[in-house]
Amino acid sequence: MLLWFVTTSLPGADRDAAANKERALVEWLARVVSSDVRQLDKRLMELTSELGTLPAPAGTNTSSRLGWHTPRLPSAGAAVWAEVDLGDEFALDMIALVAASAEADGTSGAGYGFPLRFRVETATAQRPGQRSLVGDFTSADLPNPGASPVVISTNQRRARYVRVTATQAWPRREDWIVALGEIFVLCGKRNVAAGQRVSASVSATADPFWNVANLTDGQSVLGPPVGPSASPTNGYLALQEPDPNTTKWVQVDLGREHDLDEIRLLPARPTDFVDIPGHGFPVRFRVELSSDPRMLHPQLLLDSGDKVVVNPGENPFSVRATGHRGRYVRVTALQLHSRGTSSSFALGELQAWAADRNVALHASVSALDQFETPDYPRWQRSFLVDGFNSRHPLLDYPEWFAGLDRRQKVAATIAEMETARASTTERLLATTLKTSASLIATLALVVGVFLWRTRTARHREVEELRRRIAADLHDEIGSCLGSIRLFSEAATHQCSDGSTRQELRQISRIASDTNEALREIVWLLDARPITQAQLVTRMRETLPAFTAGLEQTFVGPEIPSEERCPLEFARNVWLIYKEALHNSVRHSGCRKVDVTVSRSRGAFSLEIADDGQGFRESEIEPGRGLHNLRHRATQIGGRLGIRSEPGHGTTIRLDIP
Repeated sequence: MLLWFVTTSLPGADRDAAANKERALVEWLARVVSSDVRQLDKRLMELTSELGTLPAPAGTNTSSRLGWHTPRLPSAGAAVWAEVDLGDEFALDMIALVAASAEADGTSGAGYGFPLRFRVETATAQRPGQRSLVGDFTSADLPNPGASPVVISTNQRRARYVRVTATQAWPRREDWIVALGEIFVLCGKRNVAAGQRVSASVSATADPFWNVANLTDGQSVLGPPVGPSASPTNGYLALQEPDPNTTKWVQVDLGREHDLDEIRLLPARPTDFVDIPGHGFPVRFRVELSSDPRMLHPQLLLDSGDKVVVNPGENPFSVRATGHRGRYVRVTALQLHSRGTSSSFALGELQAWAADRNVALHASVSALDQFETPDYPRWQRSFLVDGFNSRHPLLDYPEWFAGLDRRQKVAATIAEMETARASTTERLLATTLKTSASLIATLALVVGVFLWRTRTARHREVEELRRRIAADLHDEIGSCLGSIRLFSEAATHQCSDGSTRQELRQISRIASDTNEALREIVWLLDARPITQAQLVTRMRETLPAFTAGLEQTFVGPEIPSEERCPLEFARNVWLIYKEALHNSVRHSGCRKVDVTVSRSRGAFSLEIADDGQGFRESEIEPGRGLHNLRHRATQIGGRLGIRSEPGHGTTIRLDIP
């Protein structure tokens, strides 16, 4: 309460600083007093660390090709669709829808125009009623995905056509529209929708920004398929020229002929030049395939002709190559990317896909010329096929989408946990500000934690002192008792008087017994935790010494427990065991002693049985032997049972829950 009064009495800036300090104090208290908050903090650290290992969407489209946009719709429920013709049937693994990114009517950023409700269908032929539903998002409004893809698993469904039908449009200020940035359709590691024909029920065309064909151009807010780590290279860069109409070429030798499906060009975005997405990407160019390195009789895969190619920014540029076979892939720049007084031709990476394999990776590269200087070592011909674009390592599409999906889930979990943590902290803050009793209780708790920690530290000091005492007893007194025993034995051999020899032997025996008892005390005083397994092992090892001259058996548990024993437990169990054996050996006249230690459902049991003369407990003289056994059992929460009859031996059983 006092803290609240002081905080609200200060000037604005000072009040804010005091409030921040107060919040920091409350958060610290929350971590101290709440195991839930500590667990949340630990889990948040783990998830945040994992987030750094996952791929992330670019967040903005670095290309001017934004996607597909409908005209203004007459109502929110007006159904509109867009359909991709994959050109052939494929066994589809997944479909991913990516929102557009635009600024319009006060709305900006990724998620522009994404439908609130929609369904996704596939078909093998364009016949009415033949489409199969693979994704249904029509029952409730879908939260806007922003820069994250909406991924739909298709489980190897065969299809040629993929249709997205919006049933609830996206609201603008005074009307409704639908927009999409990209449609990915994966078959294995390939996006079989790349560059394919798209049709739509309605479309507003404003080239190059909005066109239904933009749905399969690979250019979206996701950016290139890359991982989070950094690239050591930029890619390939030709010599710069003053005239942008200078021809340049670069060529990749695939090593042998391949049946190709796709040539994928990754633009450069160097880290040691001016930061330009799509740096050096040619304005006009052609892509050719040949079986001859001189490109005699090449197969033309793409020729932009006089048409200017829109710079893809950082996005991949796909060139279809299905039905073509060859060994050499050449990209010829017919018009260079101009930057004022100089023009350049550059690529971050070239991939040649044959089925699910990039056969261009680490292939041999040749070129008309090459920009090469020690000042910029990140440009080399070989860097065109090294598996990196200019910023990051390149990933296969399945790995990339799996990482993006995991990132979305991890980010959602982090947001939920941060909300839960903030709610817990806010409740504690509100309680601290409104009630002085809560403040006093909190301070008392802090004092309690301090006292508990002090007590814990004191306990550690006592444990350390006990360990030192045990060591001193063992080293000092044990050594002295050993010396007494050795001197008395030596004197026995030298003494001729029979009575004196007997007394010396008695001294030696007492010193030996005392030394053995001392070792037991040291064992129990040792500060290191004693496990049940160690306790059982010591019982087994000492049984022959306690029952010398008698037949004995020892049966222990099949799987010894490594559970730690409190000192009081170990001490009393050991003394019960030792005293029971002493009674059997000294008083029963037995010839055999059987010891059984067992565990069942966490309970500990010790049974000592002899074949001696037995007794009736009601007929023996009162003594402290049996009373001590029962008292020790009670001290550790156990129950001691004694079963004996004259002529039938004695069984003592200790059960501890």
